[in-house]
Amino acid sequence: MSHPAQEHQSLPSSSDAEDGVLSSFFLAPDQVGDLLVRKCMPAFFYHRRTIYETMMELWLEGDPLEPLSVVNMLRDRSMLESVGGAGLIVGLRDVMPTAANAPYYLNILREKHILREIIRIGSSSQRRAYSEQDNCTGILSELREEVSQIGDLQKSNDHIKEAKLAMDAHLMACVGGDSIGIPTGIKAVDALLKIKAGRYMAIAGRPGCGKTALCEQIVCHQVRIGIPVLYVQLDTDVNDFYARLVCRHAGIQFSDYEFGKIDRFDEAKIKKAREAFDPLLETHLRIPKPIRFDIERLRSVVRKEVAKYGVKIVYLDVFQQVRGRGKIVEMYAENSMQLREIAREFRVALIVLAHLPGSGNDFTEPETKIAWCDQIIKDTDNSVIVWSDQDPRALRDGKTGGLFRQRVYLKSGKGRGSGLGSETLYFDMPKMTFYENEK
Repeated sequence: MSHPAQEHQSLPSSSDAEDGVLSSFFLAPDQVGDLLVRKCMPAFFYHRRTIYETMMELWLEGDPLEPLSVVNMLRDRSMLESVGGAGLIVGLRDVMPTAANAPYYLNILREKHILREIIRIGSSSQRRAYSEQDNCTGILSELREEVSQIGDLQKSNDHIKEAKLAMDAHLMACVGGDSIGIPTGIKAVDALLKIKAGRYMAIAGRPGCGKTALCEQIVCHQVRIGIPVLYVQLDTDVNDFYARLVCRHAGIQFSDYEFGKIDRFDEAKIKKAREAFDPLLETHLRIPKPIRFDIERLRSVVRKEVAKYGVKIVYLDVFQQVRGRGKIVEMYAENSMQLREIAREFRVALIVLAHLPGSGNDFTEPETKIAWCDQIIKDTDNSVIVWSDQDPRALRDGKTGGLFRQRVYLKSGKGRGSGLGSETLYFDMPKMTFYENEK
């Protein structure tokens, strides 16, 4: 029995449902935005896809989600008239009186998308059945796979997604064995910090104790093994930070690079390191422009990076510039609890770098119960205090003039879930690298 061709029929879609979702997005950006990040794909939109993608881009960037903003962005890209003009976009906000029905309209879009996929797969399989008659097994296998993917989309309830996310988080936490958390490349740090999704942590120490170098070494390792990292900073020069990571990857002392003391062999090593490391940086290391420390701005940045790039770890290098007491102290103490909330909300490991007050020439064990930093450490799930009882200026080899490795202690802070005890590392200052042995 033959069936009449239906080439002139319109593909399944619902412009009314698309307008309903977009209108709801205008009315309640944060609530609907979170829903769309979890449950929507751009392909759900058949008529208004460009408008949806523009709105989502603005929201992820933390910009105000207003019709005028969308109009201006589309006009700047010479796309405004192709999507229906400014009048259509301005009118979208008034389509719905409330955002409460956004899930209902989104479900309609999902079902229309599934129907379009069924038509696409059926048409493609039909054409291939005529043109590839010697490939029956291959066509059938690919057809089963594509139909299975549609079935997954049909069954993609939140509890299934959450189960998959929980499994991914558990597998990530178990990398390296013994549930050490996301690996740092340094066993002593793994033992004390235990970086895991949803945890708020701190690496703290006096000025000049090597905590920034320790953090860079950890970031370099995590990027190299493919873990997406977000590094938020106020005072770190992005160019220097990038150069230090590449030099570390190449095994070149950054000071030699910085002061032009490298030979052609080192230049070749740096070039080779860039060729190998740059793709990893582009994929796995996110460094936003220096931002004013504002908790809502930070939440917006983290939301965007998690949604777009799947960031797992956020390093926050903003607390090191704090000086003084009073209102500044209170502000940072208050924000510390909100940082815990961000870690849990977006299921990221959030690690703060913080100064312990004191002199860089003090080589006695630091107290953590000092001024504002103590509040941060109390709020964290895990924290590590970095300190040394050796003055690096006294470690110079009398024969060679080189520096011996400085002994550095890592001590558990007083966070809510910090590990017990302490670990010892050895810091090679010229190479800005921590080792687990003295020589």
